[in-house]
Amino acid sequence: MKPKELARVAGVDLVLGSKVKFQILSYLKDFKKKDFGIIYSCEINETDFYKASFSIGDRTRFFLKVQDGCDYKCTYCTIPLARGISRSDKMSNIISAAKSISSSGVKEIVLTGVNNGDYGKGEFENKDHKNTFLDLIMELDKVKGISRIRISSIEPNLLSNEIINFVSRIKTFVPHFHVPMQSGSNVILKLMKRRYLIDTYKERITYIKRLSPNACIGADIIVNFSGETDEFF
Repeated sequence: MKPKELARVAGVDLVLGSKVKFQILSYLKDFKKKDFGIIYSCEINETDFYKASFSIGDRTRFFLKVQDGCDYKCTYCTIPLARGISRSDKMSNIISAAKSISSSGVKEIVLTGVNNGDYGKGEFENKDHKNTFLDLIMELDKVKGISRIRISSIEPNLLSNEIINFVSRIKTFVPHFHVPMQSGSNVILKLMKRRYLIDTYKERITYIKRLSPNACIGADIIVNFSGETDEFF
């Protein structure tokens, strides 16, 4: 977000933008201390591609990225400026990664992304909505060897009945929904430029609990947002 300011920080030699950060090895020409930080490609409009990745290591679960970036313009959020437009990996690539994870003996996969429910938008090498998030989780359920799949987070306006229905009846999927709320006030939600009002949020949670009474519900809440009164709080 502030590459020039960061480059002036004592001890910083290299600042890489989202376009080139995955190519860090090619920018490490030597390990000599620099007199000042060097900046490479921090124009976010150049970050319109998708880079697949998943965590590795000695853990019981792996994090599998399925989506990156966001097209929402919430007033408090800098993600679109820092991470770029919403874009997704091809389903075949994600399934292949899940199979690779499974073959390593890992039993749980956590699906991650900036805006998971937007999966399919800007699909890499496809650029359209060929597949939805529901399509993706239905295919991931077929991957053998994975006992648990968890959705890290999903926006309430993108959490459809079909997704809830599927997760509630498929044992592979953990009955856990992290649904960002941000505020319980419609006035504040509108000031935040969120894409739902509180009734939508209530409907989603009520529907989840109707199908899965023991489901775990997670939420994000922002307090002291500009304009929030004691009543709205």
